[in-house]
Amino acid sequence: QSTWGLKFTFSTSRLAIACRDARLMPTANFFALAAFLVALLLSVATPCGAVVGAFPFVTYEQMREVALNDSVLAIVQTAASGELLAPMPPVAFTEPAANTSLPRLVIDTSTLFQEILGFGGAITDSAADVFSHLSAANQDAALALYYSPQGLNYTLARLTIGSCDFSVGSYSYDETPGDLNMTHFSIAHDEAQIIPLIRRAQAVAGEALRFFACPWSPPAWMKANNDMRNSKMPGLVQSPEIFRAYALYLSRYVSAYEAAGIPIFALSVQNEPHVARQFLVTYECCGYEASDEAAFLGEYLGPQFASDHPDVRIIIHDDQKTELVAFVATLMADPVAAQFVWGVGVHWYEPFLGGYDAIAQVTQTFPQLTVFITEGTLEARFKQGDAAKQWVQGMYYSRDIVADLANGAAGFVDWNIMLYDEGGPQHALGPCDAPILVDPIGDSFSLQPGFYNIGHFSKFLPVGSRRANSIFSGPATALLAVSFVSVDGAVVVTVVVNPTSDDIALQLEDSRSGRAGVITVPALGLQTVFFSAAPAQSH
Repeated sequence: QSTWGLKFTFSTSRLAIACRDARLMPTANFFALAAFLVALLLSVATPCGAVVGAFPFVTYEQMREVALNDSVLAIVQTAASGELLAPMPPVAFTEPAANTSLPRLVIDTSTLFQEILGFGGAITDSAADVFSHLSAANQDAALALYYSPQGLNYTLARLTIGSCDFSVGSYSYDETPGDLNMTHFSIAHDEAQIIPLIRRAQAVAGEALRFFACPWSPPAWMKANNDMRNSKMPGLVQSPEIFRAYALYLSRYVSAYEAAGIPIFALSVQNEPHVARQFLVTYECCGYEASDEAAFLGEYLGPQFASDHPDVRIIIHDDQKTELVAFVATLMADPVAAQFVWGVGVHWYEPFLGGYDAIAQVTQTFPQLTVFITEGTLEARFKQGDAAKQWVQGMYYSRDIVADLANGAAGFVDWNIMLYDEGGPQHALGPCDAPILVDPIGDSFSLQPGFYNIGHFSKFLPVGSRRANSIFSGPATALLAVSFVSVDGAVVVTVVVNPTSDDIALQLEDSRSGRAGVITVPALGLQTVFFSAAPAQSH
């Protein structure tokens, strides 16, 4: 039995939280730490391990309230020892002499960098199918966990244009060969389960939740191999008529979703355009070299959207870090295509937990572009090993997100928001993990380690926050960190990750005010630390 998996069921009028052995425990009680402190959310020790922190989790506004007392560091912690997005006792933040025996993290807010775009997950056909099998009460619970301020406070959702590997089956929105004018275009498939889930998420999150969409494959009749699965390179039939029809197809998708009350703020040209050169792909895809994507965007897709949807932003690449620099450079060298580009999508898989210099290079070379992670996931839980190994792998999220943000990325979007315990359903490729896994037989779901790791960023780095310099000095340390300043400049938020098996003490310093405080980042854990952004010292 794991010590971190909270299992959610529904009990008459309120949520109840259970350990993995299904012994129900009541929701956490609130205790006032002090008049100015946030209420601490505590749960009780259970037969399957001591778990601290329970839904509803502490909110950004509550922690901000603590931080505005400029003499303390306010801390939220997740660790293998049991805390899960749990508020911790505040730490004094004053102006002592530097403790030179400890590693130091010096935060400089005098120069600020990229803004946070947001955090979220993908609402796929598979996720919608799993969601539909939960009771109404557990559907409400899952939505609150993702989209409410008391949950992860997601502000981004990735949508698939047509089917992908994580769809129950293969489908497009126009199966009529030769329908160049999209006479038979229809999103009827999505109206059954996907759109109802999206509308439920909108009802929880409100206008804060924004949607971007991405195709895996055009309809089969538009492709050179006449199949949505696998692809030649290039994947589209090379004719102006098909290029125009496909641009119209993508435009019709945005129009149909807008008519359904789901505005699309950005469109990716193609998911993983390199895969046609990688292996025999058993799922939906469409190959593009960078020059192919530039030509399609510059001559067809860009003009179509400039006419039909001028406010919809265009994302390129949407692929691995290994090809990021070369792909973006090639496409942006085409002035006709470059004029339509707003953002760059990046996937975390290759190289895994590495290659971050590619993100830095693109953001520095093309500062006008918004670069963010558009997909990342782990292999299915049953492949990860025991609970201890699952915890370590769940921390890959925080390790990756810290590095992404520190190198200029503006956000992170996870893959499926929920799947069944075994990692499906999917009709191609292998099963995957998800932050919420659903029991395919009973009406319950559990939260995986990745859920809490993502939450340290999505809950506490609001859209518009700007990155500050945070530099380690003194004795070498394995800690990872990134810092942001709130939109109004009042609060500094730092996420510190400890991937080691030992607790590590760290002196956190504000270079502008001279204040410092010592925190202890737990083994295999992370902390989000808040302090008030006091003005610089006068000299």
